[in-house]
Amino acid sequence: MWLATTALVAVTASEYETLKRSIKEEGRLLLPIVLNQDNVVLDGHHRFKACQELGIPIRIDKKDFTGRPLDEMMYVVKVNLYRRSLNDFQRAEVGIRVEELRRKLGQQQQKASRFTSETSQEAHR
Repeated sequence: MWLATTALVAVTASEYETLKRSIKEEGRLLLPIVLNQDNVVLDGHHRFKACQELGIPIRIDKKDFTGRPLDEMMYVVKVNLYRRSLNDFQRAEVGIRVEELRRKLGQQQQKASRFTSETSQEAHR
């Protein structure tokens, strides 16, 4: 299992210790660690690390983004944006990344529709 190196906003040592303490007190992981099709951690890096340190079993949920790397990046951004406690500056940074990804996704979709249109026209010739 690999950890994605694209963590959006690092947690502080204090935040990590609070998370770890919470997991220890609960005695289990409440939210699963999300892996992609290649077993890369997309969501739950800190929970994963805390569970390893505590010897607590790790619950896993898999998502398949094969051939859709921008969708995968968008997923990572969204789960971090909506679940984590971010300050205004951090939210703005994530917002910029979301807009960049949306722009890239739009460009990808335009290329795909052009290709489909051109392929379809050539097939009818």
